[in-house]
Amino acid sequence: MPLSSYARQIWIASIDIMNQYNQTFLNEGHIIKAFFSLLSEQPQLKQGMKDLPWRSILQSVTTARDLTVNLLNKDWNSNEDLNVEIRNVQSYEKEDFLSWVEDQFGESWFKTLRSAFQSSSDCLPILKAEEKGRLVGFAAYDVYMNKKGIFGPMGVLPEARYHGVGKRLLYAALHGMKQRGYMYAVLKEAGPIEFYEKTCDAKLIPLDQL
Repeated sequence: MPLSSYARQIWIASIDIMNQYNQTFLNEGHIIKAFFSLLSEQPQLKQGMKDLPWRSILQSVTTARDLTVNLLNKDWNSNEDLNVEIRNVQSYEKEDFLSWVEDQFGESWFKTLRSAFQSSSDCLPILKAEEKGRLVGFAAYDVYMNKKGIFGPMGVLPEARYHGVGKRLLYAALHGMKQRGYMYAVLKEAGPIEFYEKTCDAKLIPLDQL
């Protein structure tokens, strides 16, 4: 069945929203957010929906969600994609690593990760993935607002996705958190949620209000 012009608008706007967040899977949050952003162009439809709790609907599917992972359930070893090496970032790699993060993922993650290098620990809570000596991804924990037990951020270059790199980075970080004595990890504002639910049996933390 051919798409109507309005449905096509929603589809295109959904993809734009997905790309804004540098994500690779289209989900219901992108589509519903696009739907409501274009609703003003359909006054009859908008009138018919006036009694729906649309603010609650929008919040429930588009609000960044936190999840928890029980670290005691697995040993968190992953042997997928052995062509990619996962290891901790070293203090002497600070400038090159942070410059790469800022270039590939933006200033916000750059600032978050920069604080980790102020630690006096011998083992920084940042892991990197390299393929043939080239950086293709990273994962961190204990760096978000200097809070302990929080996983993230994590980023993988678009061309390196779908090959298990994200899963290996995630597992390596969760293994590191388990080694530090944590029983649970909090995945802060994680996305896509489905990836974490499937990969590490993460559980959504309920929103306070809907």
